Amino acid sequence: MRTRKKVLGLIPMMILWAMACVIGWSWVFTFLTDTDAAHKVTLFVDAEVPGETELASALEKNLPEGIRMVKVHPFSYALMDDSELRAADLYILRESQMETYRDWLRPLPENMPYAETALRMDGAAWGLPAYLCDESCVAVAGSCIRYSMPGKEKEAFYLCFGKHSLHMAGNEGAVDDAAVTVALELLALR
Repeated sequence: MRTRKKVLGLIPMMILWAMACVIGWSWVFTFLTDTDAAHKVTLFVDAEVPGETELASALEKNLPEGIRMVKVHPFSYALMDDSELRAADLYILRESQMETYRDWLRPLPENMPYAETALRMDGAAWGLPAYLCDESCVAVAGSCIRYSMPGKEKEAFYLCFGKHSLHMAGNEGAVDDAAVTVALELLALR
């Protein structure tokens, strides 16, 4: 009976120790596999991204100078804290959500290729086609991003640039123009 009480008395301490280990190793893992915003380009997608690791790896093949990594996340990644979502470099958004997130976006750079096919709002080009469900059937990184869900109506998606990106020349605090380079790499993925 005494041994059993001693063992039961140790359980709360073991649980605390296990939680401390998980938190500690999570911090170490994050420290080793992430970098600051000035050295990574972040892409958020308003759809399921079952191949986010594969997509990030494909985009990292030709990184611009000064960029160490590309991070790809679905919008659900920022469920509890949207600060990283607001500061993203690139977005792939549903056409119906463009107005909702417009405060986070900036118009396309003036010299951007493919601008003739861009989504225009108020006379400015805001997004490049990432997924069109018409006869042209454009699907950027279609093997990594699930644009349409069974039972739901198909909708167009557009690649947009972040207003608060550190990697867009002309933005406040911008360190380079790497988001354009990564966007062009992304548009080349089919």
